[in-house]
Amino acid sequence: MKQVKRLLALALVLATLVAALPLEASAAGNSMSTATSILFGKTYNGSITDSNKVDYYKINLNSSGRITLTATAEMHVVNYYIYDSKGKELWSQGVSWNGATGISNISKSLDLTKGTYYLAVTCNYYVFYTGTYSFNFAFQSAGESFTETGTGTNNSRSAANKISLNNTYKGQLAKNDERDFYKFVMPSSGKLKFTASSNTEVIDYYIYDAEGIEIWHNGPHWNSSTKINSTNDSIELAKGTYYFVVTCGYYVFYTGNYSFKLSAPTATVKLSTPKITAIENVVKGTSGIKLKWGKVSGATKYEIYRKKHNQSSWTKIATVTGTSYTDASVRWNSGTMYDYSVVAVNSSARSNKASTKTILRMASPAMRGLTNNASRTIRPTWSQNKAADGYQIWYQVGENASTRKIITVYGSGTLSRTISGLTKGNSYKVFVRSFRTVKVSK
Repeated sequence: MKQVKRLLALALVLATLVAALPLEASAAGNSMSTATSILFGKTYNGSITDSNKVDYYKINLNSSGRITLTATAEMHVVNYYIYDSKGKELWSQGVSWNGATGISNISKSLDLTKGTYYLAVTCNYYVFYTGTYSFNFAFQSAGESFTETGTGTNNSRSAANKISLNNTYKGQLAKNDERDFYKFVMPSSGKLKFTASSNTEVIDYYIYDAEGIEIWHNGPHWNSSTKINSTNDSIELAKGTYYFVVTCGYYVFYTGNYSFKLSAPTATVKLSTPKITAIENVVKGTSGIKLKWGKVSGATKYEIYRKKHNQSSWTKIATVTGTSYTDASVRWNSGTMYDYSVVAVNSSARSNKASTKTILRMASPAMRGLTNNASRTIRPTWSQNKAADGYQIWYQVGENASTRKIITVYGSGTLSRTISGLTKGNSYKVFVRSFRTVKVSK
């Protein structure tokens, strides 16, 4: 029993010792390869000592944007550096403390492209100081229309991003990306309108022709009250290909976000009018009315329009990519006459409506029975279609359509008919469909 008590006491002492050990965050790496990855909005603490003269932290940007470093240090002098993924220095600053408080403070914003970056915190190289520091990063995405990485992906005419007129685009001039190229086409000669705004103190806009010759430039003025740099201008351009370029000031490099829109009248393009090749009642069950039309060159889809005959207002009932459509919504409307039309479209053009096709929706009567009551006769019976003027009975020998004969009976209430004169020993197939006689007015 005493031995058990001694073991329990020893276990309690060990538990107490473990609980008393301090919990420390993982130490920062001393190189880019061992850098500690950080999260935006989280505060990190570290120290510079005789044996630890530099700390590295890894910053991952999932999109281009602005990072803001906020840091304090209890060191006479502390140095901060930002490097890109290849180790190139993008920014650095040494900060001295306030002699009264013994604390230094810094807040610095940098515009950077999507990618990986590193923060280094180190001592002054001329006089070695030690102490503690604390920092965090905030991030705001640039919301670029075309995501850029590294030193930029659209910095030349050959790498220009293709843009369309009359659309708004967003971009960023970054610490490691000084210019952006965009390629556009004037569909016809005329006036190109240009509107833009940015949060940079200095920004320049250029238009070059296809040979790279500058034909227009605008360097708008900064509004110190609104902190917005905006412009509204226009230029006469001939039909052709051009390049729009955004860049920073040449003497002092400014970074930030911008947005722009190039506007010009767009040429109206008409697609060929589709031709409806077939329209029919789908009599299998109550499926509806089926349209077919010819394919139109350049069309990516087709709009189907319908109206009741002799009404003036069309309704778009469907958009399809193929060249046929079955309108199942009319399957129960036996006896109603409809007009149909089709329009070919793509992202920037559409055709005229196809010539109207008119059809009477007629439901198929259901076969109720087929009897052989007397020699060489058969008698089909079917359900009533009250919208019909009568019925057509088709009969043939087996699958041989060349032997088909048609008998017409009048009156929607006539629901049977004896077929005589048949050949003994043959097998017959019988179809019944309803009809209605109408006069179509155009």
